[in-house]
Amino acid sequence: MAKSYTAADRLRLIQEQARTGAPLRSFCAAHGLTTATFCAWKRRYETEGAAGLEPRPNPRNSHGAHRGRFTADQRREAVEAWLRSGMRKADFAALWGVGANSLA
Repeated sequence: MAKSYTAADRLRLIQEQARTGAPLRSFCAAHGLTTATFCAWKRRYETEGAAGLEPRPNPRNSHGAHRGRFTADQRREAVEAWLRSGMRKADFAALWGVGANSLA
């Protein structure tokens, strides 16, 4: 999982790179960042100030976090409903939003 940086962390890294004058590639590699990420932070800082470094919602996840894992009872009920339905496994899984592999 990728490391999550706070706005203060981002600002500190931007200021450190400017202060040291270290080459961007080596600076980012030393801090476990991609140059694209660092440049995006720097660009947002230059245009929006410190507020631009605050975390933003992911537009690809506009419906919020996933609801989480199903309980054992919920999984059992889904399998039983699938068996009663007579539907193909893939069709049932797509209809109810569960993985086809979780049904059998």
